Amino acid sequence: MLAALPGPVIMALFGFWLFKTLLFDLVDEVWLDGNHLVVKCRDESSRIDLANVINVNASAMTNPPRITLTLRTESPRLGKAVAFIPAGRSGLFALFKPNPVASDLIERIDTLRGRPA
Repeated sequence: MLAALPGPVIMALFGFWLFKTLLFDLVDEVWLDGNHLVVKCRDESSRIDLANVINVNASAMTNPPRITLTLRTESPRLGKAVAFIPAGRSGLFALFKPNPVASDLIERIDTLRGRPA
């Protein structure tokens, strides 16, 4: 009986690590409100100015796709990065196209910075 214990324990630790890496840092909802993002995480809403976003990282080869926004100044509730799963896209060939939500965010942020997209 004791010999069968290490397998499930290792699987449980690997599962916890996988969930911590891929899912635990996700926020619940993200909306675009003009030049601000409204982020809902655990029944608390925060507003993030798009000018505060310094990087938009859209993962292409993960399922579901993720977008991670790196912030210039750390948010007290959310930290230095905001990760979420964008709505929309599905299908095999969607992996080979740029994420439209990430592309729109990048264009809006560049416009705010005074650079053409």
